[in-house]
Amino acid sequence: MKLINKIYWFLLLWSIQGTATAQLQRYFGKRYDTDNGLPQNSVSHIGFDRGGFCWLSTQMGLVRFDGNNFKVYGEQDFPQAQTSRVYDVRADREGNLWGVMTSGTRLAMEPKGPFETAIPMVRGTVNNVFPRDGYFTGDVVTQTVKQLITDQKAEEPRMGMLDTANKLWGIGEEEAYLMLEDKLYYIQGRHYERLGPSSPKGSLAILDSAAIKFSNGNRLTAWYKNKPLESVTSIQGALASEPLFLQGKFTICWCPAGTFIYCNGVLYKLSFKQQLVYAEKMVDNLHIKELSSVYYQPSTKILFLGSYIDGLYVLKPVPFKVPAIPESLPDLSQNFYVQAVLDSNRLFCHNILFARDAASSYFDIRGNRWGALFAKNPHFIYFSKDSTLCSYDFLKKERKEIANVKSWVPLFLASLYDSTLYFATTRRIGIIKNNEVKDLRLIEVEKRIVCMVEHSPGSFYIGTQEGLFEYEWQQHKLRKINVLDTINIRTLHWESSNKRLWIGTYGTGAFLFENGQLFPVPQLVPALSAVHSFIDDGRGFFWLTTNKGLFKVNKNELLELAHQKREQAFFYVFDRNDGLPTSEFNGGFQYPYVWFPDSTLSLPTLKGLVWLHPHHTGIIYPDKKIYLDMISIDGSVQKDLNNNISLPVGKHALAITVATPYFGNPANLHLQYMIQNWNEDWKSVPVDGRIVLENLPPGKYSLIIRQEVITNNRDAVRLQLQIQVPPPFFQTIWFRVLVLALMAIVIYLLAGWRIRGLQMRSRLLEEKIQQRTVELNRTVSDLEKSQQDLSKSNHVKDLMISMVLHDLQSPIRFLNTLVKHLNQQYAHLEPGQLSRKMSELKSSTNALFNFTAQFFTWVRSQQKQFTVTWQEVSLGEVFEEIGHLYSDVMKSEGNTLLVIPTNLTCFTDAGLLNGILRNLVDNANKNTNKGEVKLTARQRGDDIEIELSDSGIGMDETEIMAFLDNDPLTYRGGLGRILIKDMLDMIGGKLEIESEKGKGTVFRVVIPNNRQV
Repeated sequence: MKLINKIYWFLLLWSIQGTATAQLQRYFGKRYDTDNGLPQNSVSHIGFDRGGFCWLSTQMGLVRFDGNNFKVYGEQDFPQAQTSRVYDVRADREGNLWGVMTSGTRLAMEPKGPFETAIPMVRGTVNNVFPRDGYFTGDVVTQTVKQLITDQKAEEPRMGMLDTANKLWGIGEEEAYLMLEDKLYYIQGRHYERLGPSSPKGSLAILDSAAIKFSNGNRLTAWYKNKPLESVTSIQGALASEPLFLQGKFTICWCPAGTFIYCNGVLYKLSFKQQLVYAEKMVDNLHIKELSSVYYQPSTKILFLGSYIDGLYVLKPVPFKVPAIPESLPDLSQNFYVQAVLDSNRLFCHNILFARDAASSYFDIRGNRWGALFAKNPHFIYFSKDSTLCSYDFLKKERKEIANVKSWVPLFLASLYDSTLYFATTRRIGIIKNNEVKDLRLIEVEKRIVCMVEHSPGSFYIGTQEGLFEYEWQQHKLRKINVLDTINIRTLHWESSNKRLWIGTYGTGAFLFENGQLFPVPQLVPALSAVHSFIDDGRGFFWLTTNKGLFKVNKNELLELAHQKREQAFFYVFDRNDGLPTSEFNGGFQYPYVWFPDSTLSLPTLKGLVWLHPHHTGIIYPDKKIYLDMISIDGSVQKDLNNNISLPVGKHALAITVATPYFGNPANLHLQYMIQNWNEDWKSVPVDGRIVLENLPPGKYSLIIRQEVITNNRDAVRLQLQIQVPPPFFQTIWFRVLVLALMAIVIYLLAGWRIRGLQMRSRLLEEKIQQRTVELNRTVSDLEKSQQDLSKSNHVKDLMISMVLHDLQSPIRFLNTLVKHLNQQYAHLEPGQLSRKMSELKSSTNALFNFTAQFFTWVRSQQKQFTVTWQEVSLGEVFEEIGHLYSDVMKSEGNTLLVIPTNLTCFTDAGLLNGILRNLVDNANKNTNKGEVKLTARQRGDDIEIELSDSGIGMDETEIMAFLDNDPLTYRGGLGRILIKDMLDMIGGKLEIESEKGKGTVFRVVIPNNRQV
């Protein structure tokens, strides 16, 4: 409660100057101190910069105030000053704002750019002097003051200011007044001039560039620059008789809008009138302790008052009057409803006759305070008491009952087209004529009638608690308009010139009924859910009373809003922040407002009546520029501010603080922001002006901050900032180009790899095909060779069969002949002949046996399962066996076999070796006629050489080559050659032949004697 008392400070006081009836402007005040924003309660001076921001000099820094938020600049912002104490803020003639710190550091409040708020920037020192009052002066005045002090041998002033005996009042860049001890000087550039003789000590003030010296007892001495003003000898007005003023106990304050004197709780404004100085009361009953400064804004009539100990007071003019209830009256409820204007000066409401130029009086007419009132003339009214219609005559103070109308009367309606006076009860409509009820008709409505308007002669729109109806009096015909079923209608306003019906409801908002169509008015302001009245001020505006304030809106904007031709309309609100006793107005009856003849409007509220003049009510629009105050990225404040913001790559928290000076009702400051290209919904800017944007995706955005206002040019005040969030590298065009290039390279490499793979596969396929072709050719060749071999083999087989048969034919024929001969002649043969024939038979059978044995040995060697049996073979035994086998055979052929005995052994297969030697011996026997066949063996290195020689027919070179050839078809001999070659191959031996035709042949069989085989 203590804090609330500090914050809200009501000045609901007015005074009468002399015997006149003029009233002081009422002010509504709010106090700021350390509990609600100030860093320190000592406010020494107040100034305003070009942007409209308020600046305060305090002991803890320079403070900027925009009407809602304070921002403090202290020692951390001016480290060279080595202090936070600010002595003064003061504007020059050009409107530039300057400040000075107690250390002498001079500050200039300047913006760095067109979008930024002004900030204090160090501009050197003040060179020891700074104006005590008036405008800021330049260095020329400072140098002149120093020269004057030197010339007069006065005490050097303290740093940054003049002491209490030495004061400077600036009136221009190079003009000032200087009070040096008890002497007053006028300074212009480098020159100075003393003004008049010494005078008693007193206070000095400047007024319209004139210097006025105040002495006790209301004695004034004045100069305009260097000329005395002889007519100014005392102050005029109420202040002239104020005892404390006469004693010199007052405070003089100056600001560009004027000079003020504060004395005994009253603030006076000084002015020149007819060459005299007048003091007019502005505000009384202030009671501010140690007032330090005053700043007045003529455009808004707002007063800013500084105190050395109590902080800052902001006083706003109150455009309303709340008429007082007579103190002698009983403790009545101030919840006022119906009212009636009797004449230009009097109004009756709640059993009170309010007078605008006299005291109010009480008349207990014993009526329903929520029932309707109607003034027939300045002295006569109609009203209802319960279900009785009554009248009251103020001159006679006489109350009469007219008729019982079944229920109380919520409305009276005077016809716009004739003199008929209609009235309505909860469900009936009647006429009053000659103070009598002439006609009372029942209207079939479900719930009570609330309001009624006549849209044409005898035709009405009726608003009820259950919807809207139309009633024709002449036909007594009621028609329900099915557009607002079950809606509680609070008020109807008919515009006859445009045929429009405006409808206010309780909880459902406002509507426009036009040409048989219903158009809802968008509820841009939540308070408009319950509209009690549409008040047309005749100058293009509606004033709307609600439960949450009084709103002013442009009629055309409201119409376009209802027709959806615009999205925004500015609703200017008056509420308790403007000095109203309450924000809740009353409604739910025919006329929740009445007009005085001079266009003064009277409105009932929960706390009495409120009177205002809409045409004279000051409106403080939020039409100042919106400034960029601070930018921070991830908590780091950016030093350079501009309307192009570039964020680093990645996700970041961007905080943008904006400010706009507005000292009107904060409810009318509707700052909104929207981000184009991201989220294009309008959102409210927080009260502290700080907009936080987190994790903006990469892209380019426009941040638009706006204030929709109604100004002369009807443009929206807005600030537009460009925000660029660079994408991470993987989202840039260069990355895409790189990816495309890499993809192209990969595709190229893959294509090359694929092509090479295909080429390799093609080559492999070609090689495989070639290989297969070679293999196929080889196979074909092999097949052909096999075919040839098969054919050759078949031929060989045929040949071998022929050879075998041929070789068998001779022994068998010989054997057959011999046997036949023996069979015929054995009885006649001599024993010797028989023995010889038997020996021939034996030789023949042996030869046949040997041939078949050799042949079968060879056949067996041709089988796959045949294996060579390696063993140590005695050549002597082999030779001996051959000798026994072939000696007789050769004898029968006439040949001699000579076997040379040997002790050599050979590691070989005995059977194969036998077969080889037998064939060679047999071959030698066949090709020798009565010759000798010799068989010998010798060591030949590591090998064994077996030699068989004969004295037969011999062979030429061709026959030797044919005999050694592996082709069985190249040699036409017998089977023996084939057997010899095959069996030699099996035991790893080789055959050498030496021969000469007709001289015999030498066969050498070389057998490796290798036991590692």
